Amino acid sequence: MRLKQQQIKTIKQQAAKLAPDAEVFVFGSRTDPAARGGDIDLLLLGEAKLPMSILRRLRRAILQQIGEQKLDIVSFARSTGHPFKDVALSTATKL
Repeated sequence: MRLKQQQIKTIKQQAAKLAPDAEVFVFGSRTDPAARGGDIDLLLLGEAKLPMSILRRLRRAILQQIGEQKLDIVSFARSTGHPFKDVALSTATKL
């Protein structure tokens, strides 16, 4: 996984504050050690899908600490089936 330890720590801390029941996964190009660049793609799994207001607050809180860059966050309920969720989790790394 191509994230710095400080980035991982920040993501986990902010997610714990704003979405305490959610598991956080990194997926996409940042999970490929041979790739370069790319945005940070996060998938949050919780009891329910998180509202956009929480996802926006989480994104702002993370970027304030790690610096401005491309960061995408999606949320799904653990019990909900969704093709995108399945594909993302197939290569995801849990933080």
